[in-house]
Amino acid sequence: MLKIKHISLVVMAMVLSFSTLANAKWEEGTHYDVISEKATKKKEVMEIFSFWCPSCFRFEPLAKQIKSTLPDDVKFVKAHVDFLAYADNQTQNDATLLMLAARAMKDEERFNQALFDAIHKNGTKPDSIDALYEIYANAGGDVDKMKKLAKSFGIKSQFNMNKKRVAGTRSVPTFIINGKYRLKITRDMTPDEIVEAVIWLTSQK
Repeated sequence: MLKIKHISLVVMAMVLSFSTLANAKWEEGTHYDVISEKATKKKEVMEIFSFWCPSCFRFEPLAKQIKSTLPDDVKFVKAHVDFLAYADNQTQNDATLLMLAARAMKDEERFNQALFDAIHKNGTKPDSIDALYEIYANAGGDVDKMKKLAKSFGIKSQFNMNKKRVAGTRSVPTFIINGKYRLKITRDMTPDEIVEAVIWLTSQK
């Protein structure tokens, strides 16, 4: 009996040790900032980005890795900004609207990748909503369905919510975890460490 108790104490000590190491590895002010007193009720990783942002395009594979690695109880969502100088404000807002329509169609990944590639690989400079529709159509998307959804009350409501969620953001990409923590990526962090830091922050209260 004493031997079993001893083993249990050792295991408990190891768990506490690993937890302490994780806490020590990710430090407030260095690897993340606290931007709210309360966390969201549901766990969430929000990437604030722009299709016109070169860094966001380069970061996209890692964003996908983060999404695929998250625990089942954590939602990953993208929120789009409209302040980049590479395109006019209206076209950037149209891109947000169509991204949300594609999300409702469960075809967001196709739309996002097509627009990213058009801008950053093919040198396309979409300057209207029709140009965005054409990019989606060329990728095999259902434009007719997207046009109907883009005019719906539900998508317009989501568009307004997107505006609220990105308010105050000054740089992209930005990752907000549980509505409370903003990730800070240091130069010495590897891609795997970035993923590790995000997952750790999702477990914080």
